[in-house]
Order: sequence, then structure tokens, then C-alpha cells
Amino acid sequence: MKSVARVYFNNLISNLPVAVFFFTIVFSINLLWLPQGYRLDYGVNAVDELVAIYMFFLVRTIMFSFLVTGYGLVFLSKRLSYKQMIMTHAFLVLTSVGLMFRHPSDSLTGVLYVLGVGVIIYGIIWFFVLYKERNFLSDANDILKENEKAQK
Repeated sequence: MKSVARVYFNNLISNLPVAVFFFTIVFSINLLWLPQGYRLDYGVNAVDELVAIYMFFLVRTIMFSFLVTGYGLVFLSKRLSYKQMIMTHAFLVLTSVGLMFRHPSDSLTGVLYVLGVGVIIYGIIWFFVLYKERNFLSDANDILKENEKAQK
């Protein structure tokens, strides 16, 4: 149990900066699409409304990083194959994205937008994971070939 807790907290420490980075990107994109009449709609309280939106997404981003770190423990399972682990992890993460970042007043279009952004971000992260994995295997094979040549 201690090793699982240690793995969880080590992963949490590495996941929090990534979560805040993606939060910054998503929040900045949302700021670009604010309607021109935002100040007209909220008047003097426009800044307060903006801070409320910021805090809503920041708190949910931090809670989401705690969840995703817990979902990473799926990869410690010995019962699932590699593809099953990836699919289970993707399902858990994308379901959490839909539940955590869906604003209660969002329509179906808003929910689909949130899930679309989640799928894109998840896909980009897995692309880099697979790219690094292939580079590692290629480098390891090159080292093994050099070692075989040196032994002959």
C-alpha cells in the first residue's frame, strides 16, 4: 500500500503543473471568445464574473488532476492488457472531463465542445507518449546492436 501511495503522490506532483498549463491554455482560449457585450451584460460586475469563471475552472482543474492521477493506477493492474489499460484510462479520463468541466448552464453543444477539447488534449498527450516510447525502443535497439558488434 505504501508503494501505491508513493506512486500516486509522485504522479500527482508531476500532474499538477501539466494540469495548470492546460488550464491556462483553455482559459486563454475562452477569454478570446468572450462576446463584445460582456461588459454590457454584467456592467460593473464584469470583472467579478470573470474571476468567478476563472475560479470555477481552476478548482475543477486541480480536482481533475487528483482524479487523473488516481486513474493512472489502472496501469498498475496485472489483469488488463496494454490496449485495455489505455482504453479504460481514456474512458475514465474523458468521462471525468465531461462531468468536471461541464458548466451547469451549458447546452449539449457546450458539453460536446468540452468533450472534443478533452479528446484532442488526450490524443496529443498519447501521441507524445507513443513517440517517446518509439524513440526509446529505437535507441535501445541501436545500443544493443553496437554491443553485439563490439562483442564480435
